[in-house]
Amino acid sequence: MEAGCTDMKTARFIPPDGQIDVWTARNSSYNARDVAVMSETLSMSEHAEVQRLRVHQHRIHRLLSRALLRRVLSHYAGLPPQALEIDRKCSQCAIPHGRPHDRSGVWQMSVTHSGDLWAVAVTSNYPVGLDAEELEGRTVHHVSRLADESFTPLEREALPSWEPPAEHLVLQHWTHKEAVLKCLGTGLTIPIQSVQLLAPLGRRQQVSVDTGSEHKSLYVESLDIGQLWVSALACAAPWHRVVVRSVSILDDAP
Repeated sequence: MEAGCTDMKTARFIPPDGQIDVWTARNSSYNARDVAVMSETLSMSEHAEVQRLRVHQHRIHRLLSRALLRRVLSHYAGLPPQALEIDRKCSQCAIPHGRPHDRSGVWQMSVTHSGDLWAVAVTSNYPVGLDAEELEGRTVHHVSRLADESFTPLEREALPSWEPPAEHLVLQHWTHKEAVLKCLGTGLTIPIQSVQLLAPLGRRQQVSVDTGSEHKSLYVESLDIGQLWVSALACAAPWHRVVVRSVSILDDAP
């Protein structure tokens, strides 16, 4: 077996069927030594990906996202973070900007970041999508733009019957749709309005999405990870349990 690879027999831990693990990390600043430690866990392709970003803060955010995923997955695999083989090839175009997955196929993963929150969802067997949006600091213009991009005509007609405040409702709507597209592994290469939601949001619902080549059926519902964020979780199959844990990106193990 190649170094960095694992399979169902050698994996240290696999989430039970029907369970989704969600790992959250919060931090607003890191010093140079912290950044160096996290950088050591990344692959060469991930280093190149980080360095291609022009804005320093964006590079740090991408680094934190990649480092957290490796920390979390190392807990399951029983391997050092830097030994893991993670692929991000898009299912539509093969460019490495799709949903991350380990090459062994043992785990399914999704990563999200908003404000000082980073989170990773992990399952076995079925693709998963996780999205979170910070509530604080949203301008009317930004919320209005998200509504224009995400709401379908049918969803707009249903707006009067939906109870949450406008800002919360729009972000709830957006995270549900983003989670679905992340679960598909397409991101926004498929129009976000191709996901049609039913009111009220929050409860689990089944959605069908036209990917251009086929119709995919998924499940999506709200996820509570704190009062400062709106979050949603999607999966290709129903789940019966979500376990939310906190973790430090710099810890040797979760």
